[in-house]
Amino acid sequence: TTASYFRAEQVRAIISLAPLTITANLVNILVILYLFQEQQLPVLYLWGFSLFTVMSIGLRSWFKQQSGKAPTRSSSRALKRAIQHSVVAGLIWGALPLITMGHANTFQLEIIYILMIGMICASSFALSTIPAAAFCFVILVSAEIILALFLFTPVYYSLLIFLFAVYAYIVCAAVLVQAKNFGARLMAEATSQQQQQLTSLLLHDFETHTSDCLWELNEKGFLQNPSAKLATLFGLDVNQIHSTPFLDL
Repeated sequence: TTASYFRAEQVRAIISLAPLTITANLVNILVILYLFQEQQLPVLYLWGFSLFTVMSIGLRSWFKQQSGKAPTRSSSRALKRAIQHSVVAGLIWGALPLITMGHANTFQLEIIYILMIGMICASSFALSTIPAAAFCFVILVSAEIILALFLFTPVYYSLLIFLFAVYAYIVCAAVLVQAKNFGARLMAEATSQQQQQLTSLLLHDFETHTSDCLWELNEKGFLQNPSAKLATLFGLDVNQIHSTPFLDL
């Protein structure tokens, strides 16, 4: 059905970015571990391992997609798994300021927030084909950042809390616009395919019930999609017709 095709395309778009997503997360993990090497926080190693494990789950699907084994139709369960994956990733990423806030200096905090803002932007773009997944990631990470600011920073940081809330709203609104554009493109492609199938069916029916033959040429002057009736007319098999220029025929 059209819905299952749309779901497959939504998931495929996310999986296609898996190598970039994993690389970005790995680099960020290494940066965080390097920044806090003097503090020796064992929980950070657990955080990094958990995040990398979650991010790596998509690698198997990416290899399957590259090998041509990815399904062209998907059930609603595929979308639910993508949303669940985003929830777990969002919880882990959002836990970073809660883990480090009490141990970080000003420079370390600046790097943390730069990385997290970057991840919010990048992840919202990568997950935009499934808006619910993008919303979950952005909202969870932003909420945990706001919680860390509320618990560990002075009162005058309230402006920063407000800015993070506004920023999360704007990102979610941008995701919604991007998702609508993606859906409109899929709908246009599906409509075009249906029209092509209908045209092919009508032409095939016409050729079957008349003594005429329909044919088309590609840009190199070879017959394209020759019918069995046309092959019989030439007295050749389909493979010979494919490999012979039309003027020679």
